[in-house]
Amino acid sequence: MGAIESLSDRDLQTIEECLNAAVDDPFFPGWEFDTLLGFSRDELSVIAQAWPYTDHPTEQNNAVNHLLNMLLGYPHEHWSRWHEYSSATPEEIEQLLARWRGDTHFDETPRAPSTVCVSPSPVLPEPDTRPSNGCDSLLQRPPGRTSSGYQQGGPSA
Repeated sequence: MGAIESLSDRDLQTIEECLNAAVDDPFFPGWEFDTLLGFSRDELSVIAQAWPYTDHPTEQNNAVNHLLNMLLGYPHEHWSRWHEYSSATPEEIEQLLARWRGDTHFDETPRAPSTVCVSPSPVLPEPDTRPSNGCDSLLQRPPGRTSSGYQQGGPSA
């Protein structure tokens, strides 16, 4: 995963553009940045400034993996401005993420199970045979009373 040596110059440029886009905004709100990417904006900035070099390959790998994932999956709603930050299309980033992970191609199939197990609907007892929880009498109003406590037609006596 993340074998920089196997990436093209274009791939390296695209990752650098993505790193800088994330650091410079507007894709991830500050209050959510650390949670989404696993790095603070300052930490990601250090990785971006050193790109593609690093003394911490595991951190770099995680940062790039999380970043590309979040750019593609987080609903940042800024694809209309993407061209201001990167020359790569979202489809190219999808393919780059697959290469970064060492996949032979980007797999677009959903991750749902191949078989769906459906359990039968539970059979509920008839209402008059349900066990009481002790509160049933509280839900029943005396005849002629409304929820406000007044008899229909005026205050209760």
